[in-house]
Amino acid sequence: MPTRRSPWLMMVTVLIAMTVIGLVAAFLFDQRSHSSDDIWANLSKAGVTIAVITVAGAMANIGIKALDERRARDLERRRLFHDIVDAYNAAKAARRGMSALGFKEQRDVALRANEAGELRSIMAKLNETQLRFEAIKREVEQSDLFRRRNDVLQQLRIIEDYINKSVLDQWEKLGCKVWAGATPETVDGLNLRHFIVDGFQTHVSAPLKILTQIIQGELAGHRRR
Repeated sequence: MPTRRSPWLMMVTVLIAMTVIGLVAAFLFDQRSHSSDDIWANLSKAGVTIAVITVAGAMANIGIKALDERRARDLERRRLFHDIVDAYNAAKAARRGMSALGFKEQRDVALRANEAGELRSIMAKLNETQLRFEAIKREVEQSDLFRRRNDVLQQLRIIEDYINKSVLDQWEKLGCKVWAGATPETVDGLNLRHFIVDGFQTHVSAPLKILTQIIQGELAGHRRR
């Protein structure tokens, strides 16, 4: 939101101008006044009234706009956090699918046709999940929704980099061999056990917990760090 300050600058400029005009008019009319009830005195009072009303109205308008802006930013933060959680759940579903197929343990038999088919489907969905994390990361980079933007980006990078470089890179190298009859060595080379057992907790679940704390803290209005 790089242009967000422009309307505020315009509003403050108009406020100052109207206030100055009102006060100057009040002063000039007061100089011409010879009694408290003549036309110049009344015009002077009107100038003061204009200044006071301008200030009060502008302050009320600024307060309303600030509240509306805060609400809009909070809605965007919540929407983005919802996208992060959806992507996390998709990664978690992929992990569970791999575990259910028995890839949590070292294999000693060749891959069956149904296992190969299900694994290829899971990896396709995991690839989509990685792209979702990448898109979210870029959106955060190009916005100022978060005061702790660098902290948010750091955790998103941990998740996206791990899925991309530790899981999908291996799939890109060996996926062409993952069909019915694929050897245990080929399956082990995918490094799925690390993703299921340790990697997911360290590089996906833990960063999500930190992201949750950061975003909930900003929604609660914690002070800038």
